[in-house]
Amino acid sequence: MYLSITVICLIVLIFTLLSVAKLLALKPMPEMAAHAGFSTAAYRLIGALELAGAVGLLLADAGL
Repeated sequence: MYLSITVICLIVLIFTLLSVAKLLALKPMPEMAAHAGFSTAAYRLIGALELAGAVGLLLADAGL
């Protein structure tokens, strides 16, 4: 029980940090987007989807 909560919290934390970095287009993210063949706008969309995934995990863990 506690292990699954810990793993979910770690995944939420990682998704949130990476998604915020993509949404704000922090320094390495535009270069990473270009390297992967994405525009900055597309990378921001990916960041928004990652943030939605983190929220979904939190809601699923809370039983909502």
